[in-house]
Amino acid sequence: MRLYRSGIVAFYQRYSNTIIGALLCIIAFGVFLTEWSLATPLSDLVTRIAVVVVICLMFPRVTSNRRVFVIAALLLSVICIWTTPGWSHTIKRGLSTTAFIGAFFAALSSLGDAAASSMLIQNCGKNISTQRPSRRYAVLTFGGVLFSLLLNYGSIFLLGNLALSGKPGTKENPTRIRRMLLAIERALVATNCWSPLSYTVTISILVVPGATWNGAFLPCLVSGIILAASGWLLDSVRAPKSTQPDTSSAISAAGALRDLSPLIGLLILLATITFTIHFMSGVRIAGVVIFVIPIISFIWIAIQSLDKGSPAADVGQRAKAFVSVRLPNMRSELTLLMMAAFIGIVGGDLLEPVITSIGLDLSVVPTPVLLATIIVLIPLCGQAGLNPLLVVVLIAPILPPSETLGITATAEVLALIAGWSLGNISSPFTATASVVGMLGKVSPRTVSNSWNGIYSLVTGVLLIGWVLAYSSITAP
Repeated sequence: MRLYRSGIVAFYQRYSNTIIGALLCIIAFGVFLTEWSLATPLSDLVTRIAVVVVICLMFPRVTSNRRVFVIAALLLSVICIWTTPGWSHTIKRGLSTTAFIGAFFAALSSLGDAAASSMLIQNCGKNISTQRPSRRYAVLTFGGVLFSLLLNYGSIFLLGNLALSGKPGTKENPTRIRRMLLAIERALVATNCWSPLSYTVTISILVVPGATWNGAFLPCLVSGIILAASGWLLDSVRAPKSTQPDTSSAISAAGALRDLSPLIGLLILLATITFTIHFMSGVRIAGVVIFVIPIISFIWIAIQSLDKGSPAADVGQRAKAFVSVRLPNMRSELTLLMMAAFIGIVGGDLLEPVITSIGLDLSVVPTPVLLATIIVLIPLCGQAGLNPLLVVVLIAPILPPSETLGITATAEVLALIAGWSLGNISSPFTATASVVGMLGKVSPRTVSNSWNGIYSLVTGVLLIGWVLAYSSITAP
């Protein structure tokens, strides 16, 4: 018996990553079929089973704070089965949403994997990170937006490391480090307000009936501009006044923007392909992204490999390494995102009758008060360690329909995204705070509460004002 157990353990240790990667590919393919209206009952069943198996395989190899999410999901499933007559529909919907998150994560990770090995990306990062102090924040913010579109949270790693190593003496200047890292972090959060490649936008649209990215883009872009511009203004006001002339040999801002032109061209090409397919097929943006991004990623890798003489072989090796090594190694992030989505869907369905039974009718709350409460509640929950994704998918199902509130679905999405963005900035438990704290050699709480404290308050007031103004102007 002991020999049998040791054999299972050895098999798991040797092949678990490969199996996890393969299952994630199956999940991504199943979600692709669903998004493109090609799914069958059998393919849906296979996708849901793959989700359960991949979570079970990742469970032993994630930290205890991630296991808590899995255990909570299991407990909620038991409660749902025990108390809800239509429990199967709720569980299936939770697993389908979890599968979508896994597929979306895998697609975006493939793009990040291709970008990480690109000399184009490395050179662009070096150029924007060696700006003179007077314009460094603005250029890093602009470059951070471009990098965030491709790399999402990976942009903080790449640009942060390049910025810290890009200029002699940088590491000895804590103020310079703080300013550079905050520019990169705030650029990411601002981008996630409107980018079709961000979880913030994709999930918020997913949980609000009738919402679309096309309708939400412009108002969400305004939210992103508020976040980026507020950061730049606060940095300008609080920047230390130097009595020494700026004699650095950094390249000019125009030169930095010129060097970013290949990256801008790549993003334009990506957007053109994605939106052309979206408008021609009628498939929503997220479904097109899951299909298009991996193809573009492997084409990009092939282009990088042209000088090696065998791009096809290199693409094959990189694809194998991505599926069997790099993607499974992100199991901690995958577990958190997938389980937060499942907990939110199932937990939201369980909360709805409870709220009804206690007589809490949110439709009688004045709409401006309710929208402002949503924006404030999400970052407050973040202070207690609740992931913004989890909070959003928990509260969205219990909100009254947008028609009942007298607002559009876009206004509701705008409020959720505003709260989510503030949560990403102000919570010490988010990935952004952890990465910035690691690079800056400070605690995540220092990043969220000290470095971003005033910024969170200022942008919070501005975002509440913008959401209330938009909801009033566009009220049906």
